[in-house]
Amino acid sequence: MKIYLKPTLILSAIAGVVLGLIMLIPMANCLSCMVFSFIASGIIIYMKRRAMVGMLTIYDGSIIGAISGFVSMVASSWVYLFGLFMIGLIYKPYHTLGFNISTSFLITSFNLFVTGMLVFFLALLSALFNAFTGLVTAFIYEKLEEDKLDEEAVFTVES
Repeated sequence: MKIYLKPTLILSAIAGVVLGLIMLIPMANCLSCMVFSFIASGIIIYMKRRAMVGMLTIYDGSIIGAISGFVSMVASSWVYLFGLFMIGLIYKPYHTLGFNISTSFLITSFNLFVTGMLVFFLALLSALFNAFTGLVTAFIYEKLEEDKLDEEAVFTVES
């Protein structure tokens, strides 16, 4: 478990930062929200192709998925909220639904607490979806590796 924990954290944080930056683009944020469900599959495929991990079980795939889903959502939310805050400070006349973005995240208006709870529960939801996609990806890799082992066992020649 310690073998794939550190690369999973690093890769999912990088993916979260990239998706958080993409979420700041108005027409591209729908794409990044769709990609959040498949981060675990991408991380598992990347780690298998780079030989960072060996054989993965379904349990390993679901743990990688849960970790990558949670970390990527938290990282992207931090980047997105910081970027939105900076845009609100730079463009003062920019109003959304009648309030200024830069003043909506003040601690005195308790929106920071609500935003933190929203990020936490969205990260849990993303962890759940990514645990499932990681489980499916690890299951497919496990079946592919079993087939490779069976083929190699059939073609061995003893001398």
